[in-house]
Order: sequence, then C-alpha cells, then structure tokens
Amino acid sequence: MLSRLKCSVQTYDWGRLGESSTVSQLASLNGDIQIDSNARYAEYWFGTHHAGPSSVRGENKEVTEETLSLWLSHNEDALGSMTDRPDCVVADNFCGLPYLAKVLSIDRCLSIQAHPDKALAEKLHAERPDVYKDPNHKPEMAIALTPFEAMCGFRHVDEILGFISTVPELRAILVSGEAAIESLQTAAQSGEAKAVSTALQQVFRIYANADKQLVAAQVDALVARVTAAAAACSSSVVDVGTEADPSGKMLAESLAVRLANQFPGDIGVFAPFILNFMRLKPGDAIFLAANEPHAYVSGDCFEVMANSNNVVRMGCTPKLRDVPVLTEMLTFSSGLPTVLSGEPSNDSVRIYKPTDPAVTEFQVERVEVANGVSCKLTLPSTPAIIIVLKGDVTLSGLTASRGHVFVQRAGTELEVTGTGETQLFRVQCRE
Repeated sequence: MLSRLKCSVQTYDWGRLGESSTVSQLASLNGDIQIDSNARYAEYWFGTHHAGPSSVRGENKEVTEETLSLWLSHNEDALGSMTDRPDCVVADNFCGLPYLAKVLSIDRCLSIQAHPDKALAEKLHAERPDVYKDPNHKPEMAIALTPFEAMCGFRHVDEILGFISTVPELRAILVSGEAAIESLQTAAQSGEAKAVSTALQQVFRIYANADKQLVAAQVDALVARVTAAAAACSSSVVDVGTEADPSGKMLAESLAVRLANQFPGDIGVFAPFILNFMRLKPGDAIFLAANEPHAYVSGDCFEVMANSNNVVRMGCTPKLRDVPVLTEMLTFSSGLPTVLSGEPSNDSVRIYKPTDPAVTEFQVERVEVANGVSCKLTLPSTPAIIIVLKGDVTLSGLTASRGHVFVQRAGTELEVTGTGETQLFRVQCRE
C-alpha cells in the first residue's frame, strides 16, 4: 500500500541557510541528506521529473532502491486510472507522474517569472532544449506552510497608473513610454478588457526593456528617497488600505527597497508597483496558471505543479533572462488572484484544487489529526505522494514521523491516526 521514498534536494542561492531551512530539516529527517551549514537548501522534490527523481527505498539492505518511474512501470496495478490519461506514458521501464510536488524554503526573492503553456513549452523545448528542458506546461499551486509573501499577477490597472504618477523613479524608467501610458489611461477609462490588456502589454514591454544604466540610477534614487522618508516618519506601515497607507504605496516601496538590497540595480526592484503583493497565512494557497507573472518573496510553501521545470525569467536573478519571450507570452489580465483555503472534506481534511478546471494534473489534501484521532482518506484514483510535515503519525499501522515521504498505490485504503499534533499532505491527480 505504502512504499517509502528517497527524494531529491535542490540548493539555490535564494534558499535558506543550513539547518534554518525547512527543506534541509525535512530531507535530513527522511535520511536523504546530511545538513551542510554553508549550503542554501531551497527545494525538496517529490516525483519523477528527470532533474530530481525520487526513488523507492528497498525494504532491507539486500534490496536496492529503484527510481519511482521504474517502480511505477513495474507495478501497473498501482497506477489505477492514470493509464487512461493522455499525459501518462508507460514505456521503456519508465512511467512518469503527471505532477511534481515540492517544499520550498525561501530566504530571498525568486526571479520575476512565468511558466509557458503547453504549446509554448513544446516550441521552446524544440528550439532550446538546453534552456527549456522539457516540453510540458507548468500551472502550479503554492500552499503556505509559514507566513508567506509573493508577487503574483498584474495589479489592477488603476493601481499601476497610480504608482506611475506617484513614484517618480518608476515614471523615470518609463520615460520612452508616454504614448503607451496614455493608451493605458484611455483603456482603463473605457473598461474594455482587450484594450486594457493590449495597453498593459505595451507599458510592460517598455518597463522590461528599460535601459540598464537608467534602471540602476533610479533604483539608487528610490532607495535613497524611501530610506530618508522612513527615517523622518515616526509611524510604521500597518498594511495596504490602512489609514497609514491607503494606496499601498508605502508597502510597495518598502518591498522595492528589500529587493534592491538583494538585487542592486535590477529591473525587478520595480515589480512591486506592477504586480500584486500578497501575504498569505499558513493554509492559504494561490493557483498560478500558465503565462501568469509571479515571484515568491519569502517564507515556506508546499508547491505542486504539472511535471515540468520550465521557467521564463526577466528580473531578480543571475540566470538567463528571456525578456522577448516573457513580454509576448503573458496573459496581461489584471486584478487580485483568488486566495484558496481548501474545501473541507471532513473535520481533518481540506482539498485544494486548481481554479482552472482544465488543469487536471494535481490536487492536494491537507490532513491534520489530533492525538489519538483517526481519519480514513478517500481511495486515490492514481498513485499519490504523501509527506509528513508535522509530528508523528500512524498510517494504517505504519509508524511515520516528520519528513517521511511515501508513495501510495492507487485504490488502496489509508487510515491516518495522530500521535501528537500532526500534519501531512497528499498529492494525486485531480479527481
């Protein structure tokens, strides 16, 4: 029913250092790593993606581990309805899950980025397989494990125009875009969605291609102005929409200064004036469709996505910036994304599903049981990945602890019994 997994860890510059990282804590408890105090542990991967495949552990020292994709291909009875899916291929000793799950532990902002849809992913992979290493799309969902900050989706155009008029440094880097700004103002007044989208794309293209020396100078000017204003102000910013900061300008400027400290002179410093800045509490989630701009800023999250690692970047990163592709691929729709809290299945389980019904690769169950309480989970229709994030738990008689990761065969029963304050996540294909 359950088989224990060995899983892959990714170290990136934006990850948390050593033992302070939730990723390193979980991976160490699962026996996957010995923590290096000088390493930045960013992501813990659960799935079959070739860049970080999981493996099924042998039951004893004489039985060697095998990759999860190989194990799935040898255990077709564990696949359930997955073989009926167009994105499931069982061939040549390989069977790939349609989803990829991760834990992220973020110390500094990730790149300003978006993920391509299926058609664009196939095109980019065919043209540049060294950069875009798989042909799949990557809609994704992030569930906050700790207080979590993210930028996601374009702000309402009225907010963007407000910042253009009140943030002099932003206006300065758009110096060549007066006509585009006027078009955006006209479109906003008309309320016609297509006109707004077209005008927003024009402004964003000018922003993304701004002269690097001009950007660096305006980043320095922004930091100097905001720092001086903060020193002269005795009150602290509470949050956007409060009496202290009704427009959210102070909050956006404060984030911009944080980004400037992490990425001096970078165009991404001005992203908080263009993208929504959101603060999620544990249990809150956001769904990001393909072609939606975003950047995770800080905190820990559980992330699940279609089985891809394609990223198109433009700022706050030392990696390749593919501005021409990004400025053409985005949806350029504006407004706040929906914050999800999961639909209750029973007193112990909440289910998170993508807001786009066409995304069928994944859903997530968050299971929380108190000491001595038992809960039977629904039978998974496809293979499921389970990770224990808090406490100790009994899984149909099998003792498991924080950090332990399992694959569950499709169509098998699972009873979760808490032996303390317990939290686990289960991922499977959407039902």
